Amino acid sequence: MKKTIIILVSLTLFFAIFYVNTDAKASSTLIYISPAGADKNVEEQFNLDVVVKPDDNKVCAAEGKINLNNLSCLDISLPDGVMSQTPPTCSSTHFLIGIPGCATQDKTLFSVTLKGINPGQGLVNFSEVEVIGQGNSLSNNSVGGTYNIKSTCTCAVWSPWVGIGCGQKGCAADKMTQTRSRTCSPAGCAVKIENGCFDSSSCVASTVNNGEKTMPESPIVEENTNQPQQSQQENLLKIKGSASLLSAIGGTLSSPTAVVIIVLLCLFVIYWIARKFFPKNK
Repeated sequence: MKKTIIILVSLTLFFAIFYVNTDAKASSTLIYISPAGADKNVEEQFNLDVVVKPDDNKVCAAEGKINLNNLSCLDISLPDGVMSQTPPTCSSTHFLIGIPGCATQDKTLFSVTLKGINPGQGLVNFSEVEVIGQGNSLSNNSVGGTYNIKSTCTCAVWSPWVGIGCGQKGCAADKMTQTRSRTCSPAGCAVKIENGCFDSSSCVASTVNNGEKTMPESPIVEENTNQPQQSQQENLLKIKGSASLLSAIGGTLSSPTAVVIIVLLCLFVIYWIARKFFPKNK
């Protein structure tokens, strides 16, 4: 009889412990924020998801409120596969969201777009949370998020422009590519290197010939360019010299004395020719 009693008591304790463990397991359902932490700059926008974790239970609905500290709500959106009975908004962050067919795996209830207000910590946490299963409350456990909000980006002055070559980094062949840099804090918050295209006499533009890019022909040597001009100048000087000679002769012929002398010379030449080639008969 004692053995029977001991066996019954043992079985009762075993089933009681099993029931308590099963009930504790059912109460472990959780609502959390993803991601739970990040480094962001003031006024930088980022997105958070509000997720329910069934943990081997069936979650059919979730209710609660998200609270923001040093963070500004910009937008709240619901994904497909959920049914909003009380949709959360930036002006009222209370929510009551149903899940058709219930969920047995992690399910995103909604997403929030935020931005940091001041340097320091930005916090997101929950209140008034209740997770509902098939006709019973499963849990009110929740985990929020903490975000490091950094000061706005500050940058030093730009360095002087420095040329790195013609036609580099998207510049045309007749443009000199120049670059400059600066340091910014925190790292990665702004552009640190800039490139620009500038006119330069040292860059030669390329031309397109039959679809292929080629360099233009070499310029004509200066000496060759001046040779035709020198020949023209020499010819011009010769013409001017001849014109001056003719002008001098014309000026001489215009004198009466010169005309008489020329006529006498002509008569002398004629007389000499007549005596030479036509002598008198004896």
